[in-house]
Amino acid sequence: MRVTAAESTELFVGTAEHPHQVVVAEIEDVPGRTVLCTVEGPGVSGDGVATPGEDGRVCVEIAVSVDGLAPGDRGEVTLTAVSGAQVARHAVQFTVAEPLRTAAEPDPAGLPHRTFDPPVAVRFSPGALTTSGGPATATVRVSSEPTGAPVSGLVTVGVPPGRPAEPTLLPHALDPGGRTLAEVEVTPPPSPVPGRHRLTARLSHEGRDYEDVVALDVPGERHAAPTLLMELGVDRISVRAGERVRVPVTLRNTTRGPVEGTLWAVSAWGTWPGGAPGRQDFTVPGGERLEAFVDVDGGVVAPGSYWLLAKAAWHGRVACTEAVDLEVTP
Repeated sequence: MRVTAAESTELFVGTAEHPHQVVVAEIEDVPGRTVLCTVEGPGVSGDGVATPGEDGRVCVEIAVSVDGLAPGDRGEVTLTAVSGAQVARHAVQFTVAEPLRTAAEPDPAGLPHRTFDPPVAVRFSPGALTTSGGPATATVRVSSEPTGAPVSGLVTVGVPPGRPAEPTLLPHALDPGGRTLAEVEVTPPPSPVPGRHRLTARLSHEGRDYEDVVALDVPGERHAAPTLLMELGVDRISVRAGERVRVPVTLRNTTRGPVEGTLWAVSAWGTWPGGAPGRQDFTVPGGERLEAFVDVDGGVVAPGSYWLLAKAAWHGRVACTEAVDLEVTP
């Protein structure tokens, strides 16, 4: 019997007054044998029961209580699995999540609560790895939507050049609401380049790609945070009715790997049609900068004083430039 992988999640069970965060673990044991699981660590405790299927594997969700810790706090907890006389222990890097209202709870305004659940999702943990001469291990979790159809496919793990990883292909076959975990070990090259690199886990389903990214830091160079720096090229925008003004937006990638994301123009209520393109995808190579732009059309915005900023989202992160004054004159 052994614990092959385990991670803390941002999922919760229980009630709004007494939420319990979920730890997910994958266990291998004799088919049909009951496995008792406990999670213990500073401020964290919980237990659960699992029964491996015919293939000798089971993915178990363990509800844990969190006491005296705040969202974002991190620490190591121990998952202990007991099957008869056999005992297996696995260290888990636990991150305290923020409890959120679930779809089963009523909306405060009495309206239906709708959420978008993709048919399949892939997630790395932890969110960042550090390599200082030895290999680093990340956990890849694939999950399927509870009310959907069975899903199957292959997760492809992308690594920086010169960094062997094992495995790089992770097959999955899940029933509705299923989950699977796998660990990927990345070995650094003999002379790694300091800075922030990245690993990717990507799968395709029904013509759409799903991807997660984890940072891979090599000590020796301090990386900027956020990893993508943005600024507008003007302090103020003035446009006459019927005219257009182009506003430059600079994006600078401080990491060693490419950053892919989406850029939006965000402005005051009633002025949205005046910013174009409203959305544009971008890729900034590692260590380089990209000059983008936003066009402001004074012909579709009523004269007045407003504001405008640029917003970018990439690899699960969001950043905005400072807002500048937008003046539309007759």
